[in-house]
Formats: sequence, structure tokens, C-alpha cells
Amino acid sequence: MREQGGGGPYLAEWDCSVFDRAWLEENIAFLRATLTPADVLERLETAATAHTDEPKGTLARRISHEAADRTTLIEMRIADLLANLAKFDSAKNRWL
Repeated sequence: MREQGGGGPYLAEWDCSVFDRAWLEENIAFLRATLTPADVLERLETAATAHTDEPKGTLARRISHEAADRTTLIEMRIADLLANLAKFDSAKNRWL
């Protein structure tokens, strides 16, 4: 689907854990301290500014502006990602 422009990748979409264990707590704590909505917004703004004179600059600026209105969603996605990293795969997937 992505070959046809299907969206993503999304924060929690990639396989980021080992089957039989969760991420180490100190790694989750580091990510919790560094991956914040404010950091995401700052990086989007930096990207938009870096691409101002390029064709993709318009899209980058739009994404940056729209993200500023979606901080609650960004917070929820980050919390979901961190919660899933703290669990091992079979705890995430009730079908295993």
C-alpha cells in the first residue's frame, strides 16, 4: 500500500521489541525524557524551516502548523508507544 502513497509510518508501527522481553527501563526513561510533544513540534518546525526554499517546504510547513493543533494526539501516541515498549510482545498481542 505504501508504494501507492498509503500513509505512515506511524510511531508504534515498527517492530521495536524483542519477542521475549521488553525494553530496558532505563531506555524507556530516556525516551520518556527526550520524546515529548514539545520536542516533536520543535523538530517539525526545524524541518519546515530547513526546507523553506524547496518544493517540499510547503508540505513541511503545513505539517508543522497542523501538529501544533494536535498536541493532545501527539501526547497520546507517545504514551502508547512508551507503554508498548515496556511490555514484551506476547503481552501486547493477546492472540499469542
